[in-house]
Amino acid sequence: METEILLNPQWQHSADYRLYQGAREIELIYLQNRPFCVVPEASANRADGPETIQAQNRAALDVLENDHADHFFTIGGESTADLASILLASERCHGDLAILWLDHTPCDLVAARAGLANKQGLQGTQIVTPRSFPATADALLAVCTDALQQAGKTYVYVHLGVTLLQAKEIPSPAATLHGGIAAETLLSVLHELQQQYRIAGASLTGYLPCGKWSPALDRILAWGETL
Repeated sequence: METEILLNPQWQHSADYRLYQGAREIELIYLQNRPFCVVPEASANRADGPETIQAQNRAALDVLENDHADHFFTIGGESTADLASILLASERCHGDLAILWLDHTPCDLVAARAGLANKQGLQGTQIVTPRSFPATADALLAVCTDALQQAGKTYVYVHLGVTLLQAKEIPSPAATLHGGIAAETLLSVLHELQQQYRIAGASLTGYLPCGKWSPALDRILAWGETL
């Protein structure tokens, strides 16, 4: 199966322009030797609001629908930069999809659907947030599988937020300064989930620029290419 990296530097829904800069930094530091497609900027105006988000969402859908990859690994941008990718995955799975939300940033996909009222892809799809984010692999896997079993869906979309990770490994201001999950712990859980569920797509969002290369982040991106 073919997996395509989609770079969507959308930031307007959060109003934090650093999220745009973070996505562009990932492009410059991590994607030079990886094939990827990019969502064109709807606007570079920092003051733009809902209309720009609508245009950005539609542009992301256009890129996805004109690409024939089996899966997409989306890089944001803000936490809702993967909305179009989730919609496409849900449509392909006929709504039989759980969105595993691994992010301290609250899920706001409903509000972010601005301009996509004609898309019915989220019908039947269930957003799943584990009750906690423990730092050990066994405990994290347990809360993830428990939440997914309750959802009872065949396919899983994995949303990853940089806020979940350790600042000592991910030198981005978005990474948590208080504990956090080690990259190898997260990757162990992700690989196990791949064995247990049919992964329909994944994303990494919330990265803020820091000007440094992180081996841990590079390994997470490499996992995204294996969907």
